[in-house]
Amino acid sequence: MVVAFFTSWLGWLRLGLQICRTLPAAGLRAIPRRLLILIPAWCLFGALNALHWLGFLIDEVLFRGYRKISVERPVHIVGVPRSGTTHLHRVVANDPMFTTFSLIECLLAPSVTEKYLWLGPARLLRKIWPGNNPAEGPGLIPGMASIHRIGLSDPEEDFVVLLWIHACFLTVLCAPADQKLWSLMAFDRDIPIRRKNLIMSFYEAMQKKHLYFAGPGHRMLSKNPTFTSMLDSLSDWFPDVTCVICVREPAKTVPSQLSSLGPALALLGHGKTIPSGFKKQIQSGLCHYYGAINHHMLLARHQQRPSMVIPMSRLKSDLLATVSDVLHLAEQPMSSQISDAIADHLEEPYQSGHRYDLADYDLTRDDIDRFFAAVWPLVISPEDDVPTNDVEHV
Repeated sequence: MVVAFFTSWLGWLRLGLQICRTLPAAGLRAIPRRLLILIPAWCLFGALNALHWLGFLIDEVLFRGYRKISVERPVHIVGVPRSGTTHLHRVVANDPMFTTFSLIECLLAPSVTEKYLWLGPARLLRKIWPGNNPAEGPGLIPGMASIHRIGLSDPEEDFVVLLWIHACFLTVLCAPADQKLWSLMAFDRDIPIRRKNLIMSFYEAMQKKHLYFAGPGHRMLSKNPTFTSMLDSLSDWFPDVTCVICVREPAKTVPSQLSSLGPALALLGHGKTIPSGFKKQIQSGLCHYYGAINHHMLLARHQQRPSMVIPMSRLKSDLLATVSDVLHLAEQPMSSQISDAIADHLEEPYQSGHRYDLADYDLTRDDIDRFFAAVWPLVISPEDDVPTNDVEHV
């Protein structure tokens, strides 16, 4: 953890320098707004980083038992972004045998010490006052409510916990010129082995701390589309991992992903128009994701690893059968809580108000088909995910 500590602070300083370098990117008139948002955010990030590493230090004194925890038979939901991973994750997370990170835990309580300070009282309050959710937050980013509902206590992507070792891809929104951050979209291919091992070791430690606090008898459930680029590393570090891979045709994935990043980019002062360089980087990263999925599935079939690919169309059309197959693959029985969650969804299907179009980003269907021609047909037939309109139903 000593190397991780210094890596974390060097990453924080590097992020500050990258923010300063990119201040003029949206034009001189945008600099005051960007300074007003990014500099306080960077300082807050540093303050939280200090608190978390203090918590990690206390863990080594008071809660060393987390080191003895084994992350056994974890289930990872990965795949391309905007393919139904969130919906599948939140349905499966209803099973009390599974435990998963919440956003508030990733941001405010990555150490065991902080979990007892922040999450312990909240957990006790929920037992005393059922239905109360003290960690529920409003829309944290303007414009995100119809794209991805963000609640502080909702099951969320635990790659956010990698913020504290400067290995969370989301920080590219603050410093889009930092190629070191973009390399995370091709983790297994582009990250040097020493840094790769450091990140994976830190991530495993965070999962152990989570399981230690959750108590015995729980199984780790994670959902991270960005981990699609690290499928090989996940299989190496967690040999008994079950990988559930959600996919969707690139012509829908690309505009949906760009649209989902737009509000955060605008909030951070980059303007309402996504720069062409940023769009190209996203497309290249997504292209690598599709290739990584194909590579992983070929290995999984050869080595008989528990992995499956789920087209978004199937998740939409038959949620019950899809979840049943996921649980069967993970050798986990269907619980009454999951059955109830599926029944609630079937009774009142969720329909997002998220709308987008390739033309919004100066792209055409032919552009996307050419760009992804080498990878998309190899993963799954596009006919398995025929789009009906621009409204997401998952």
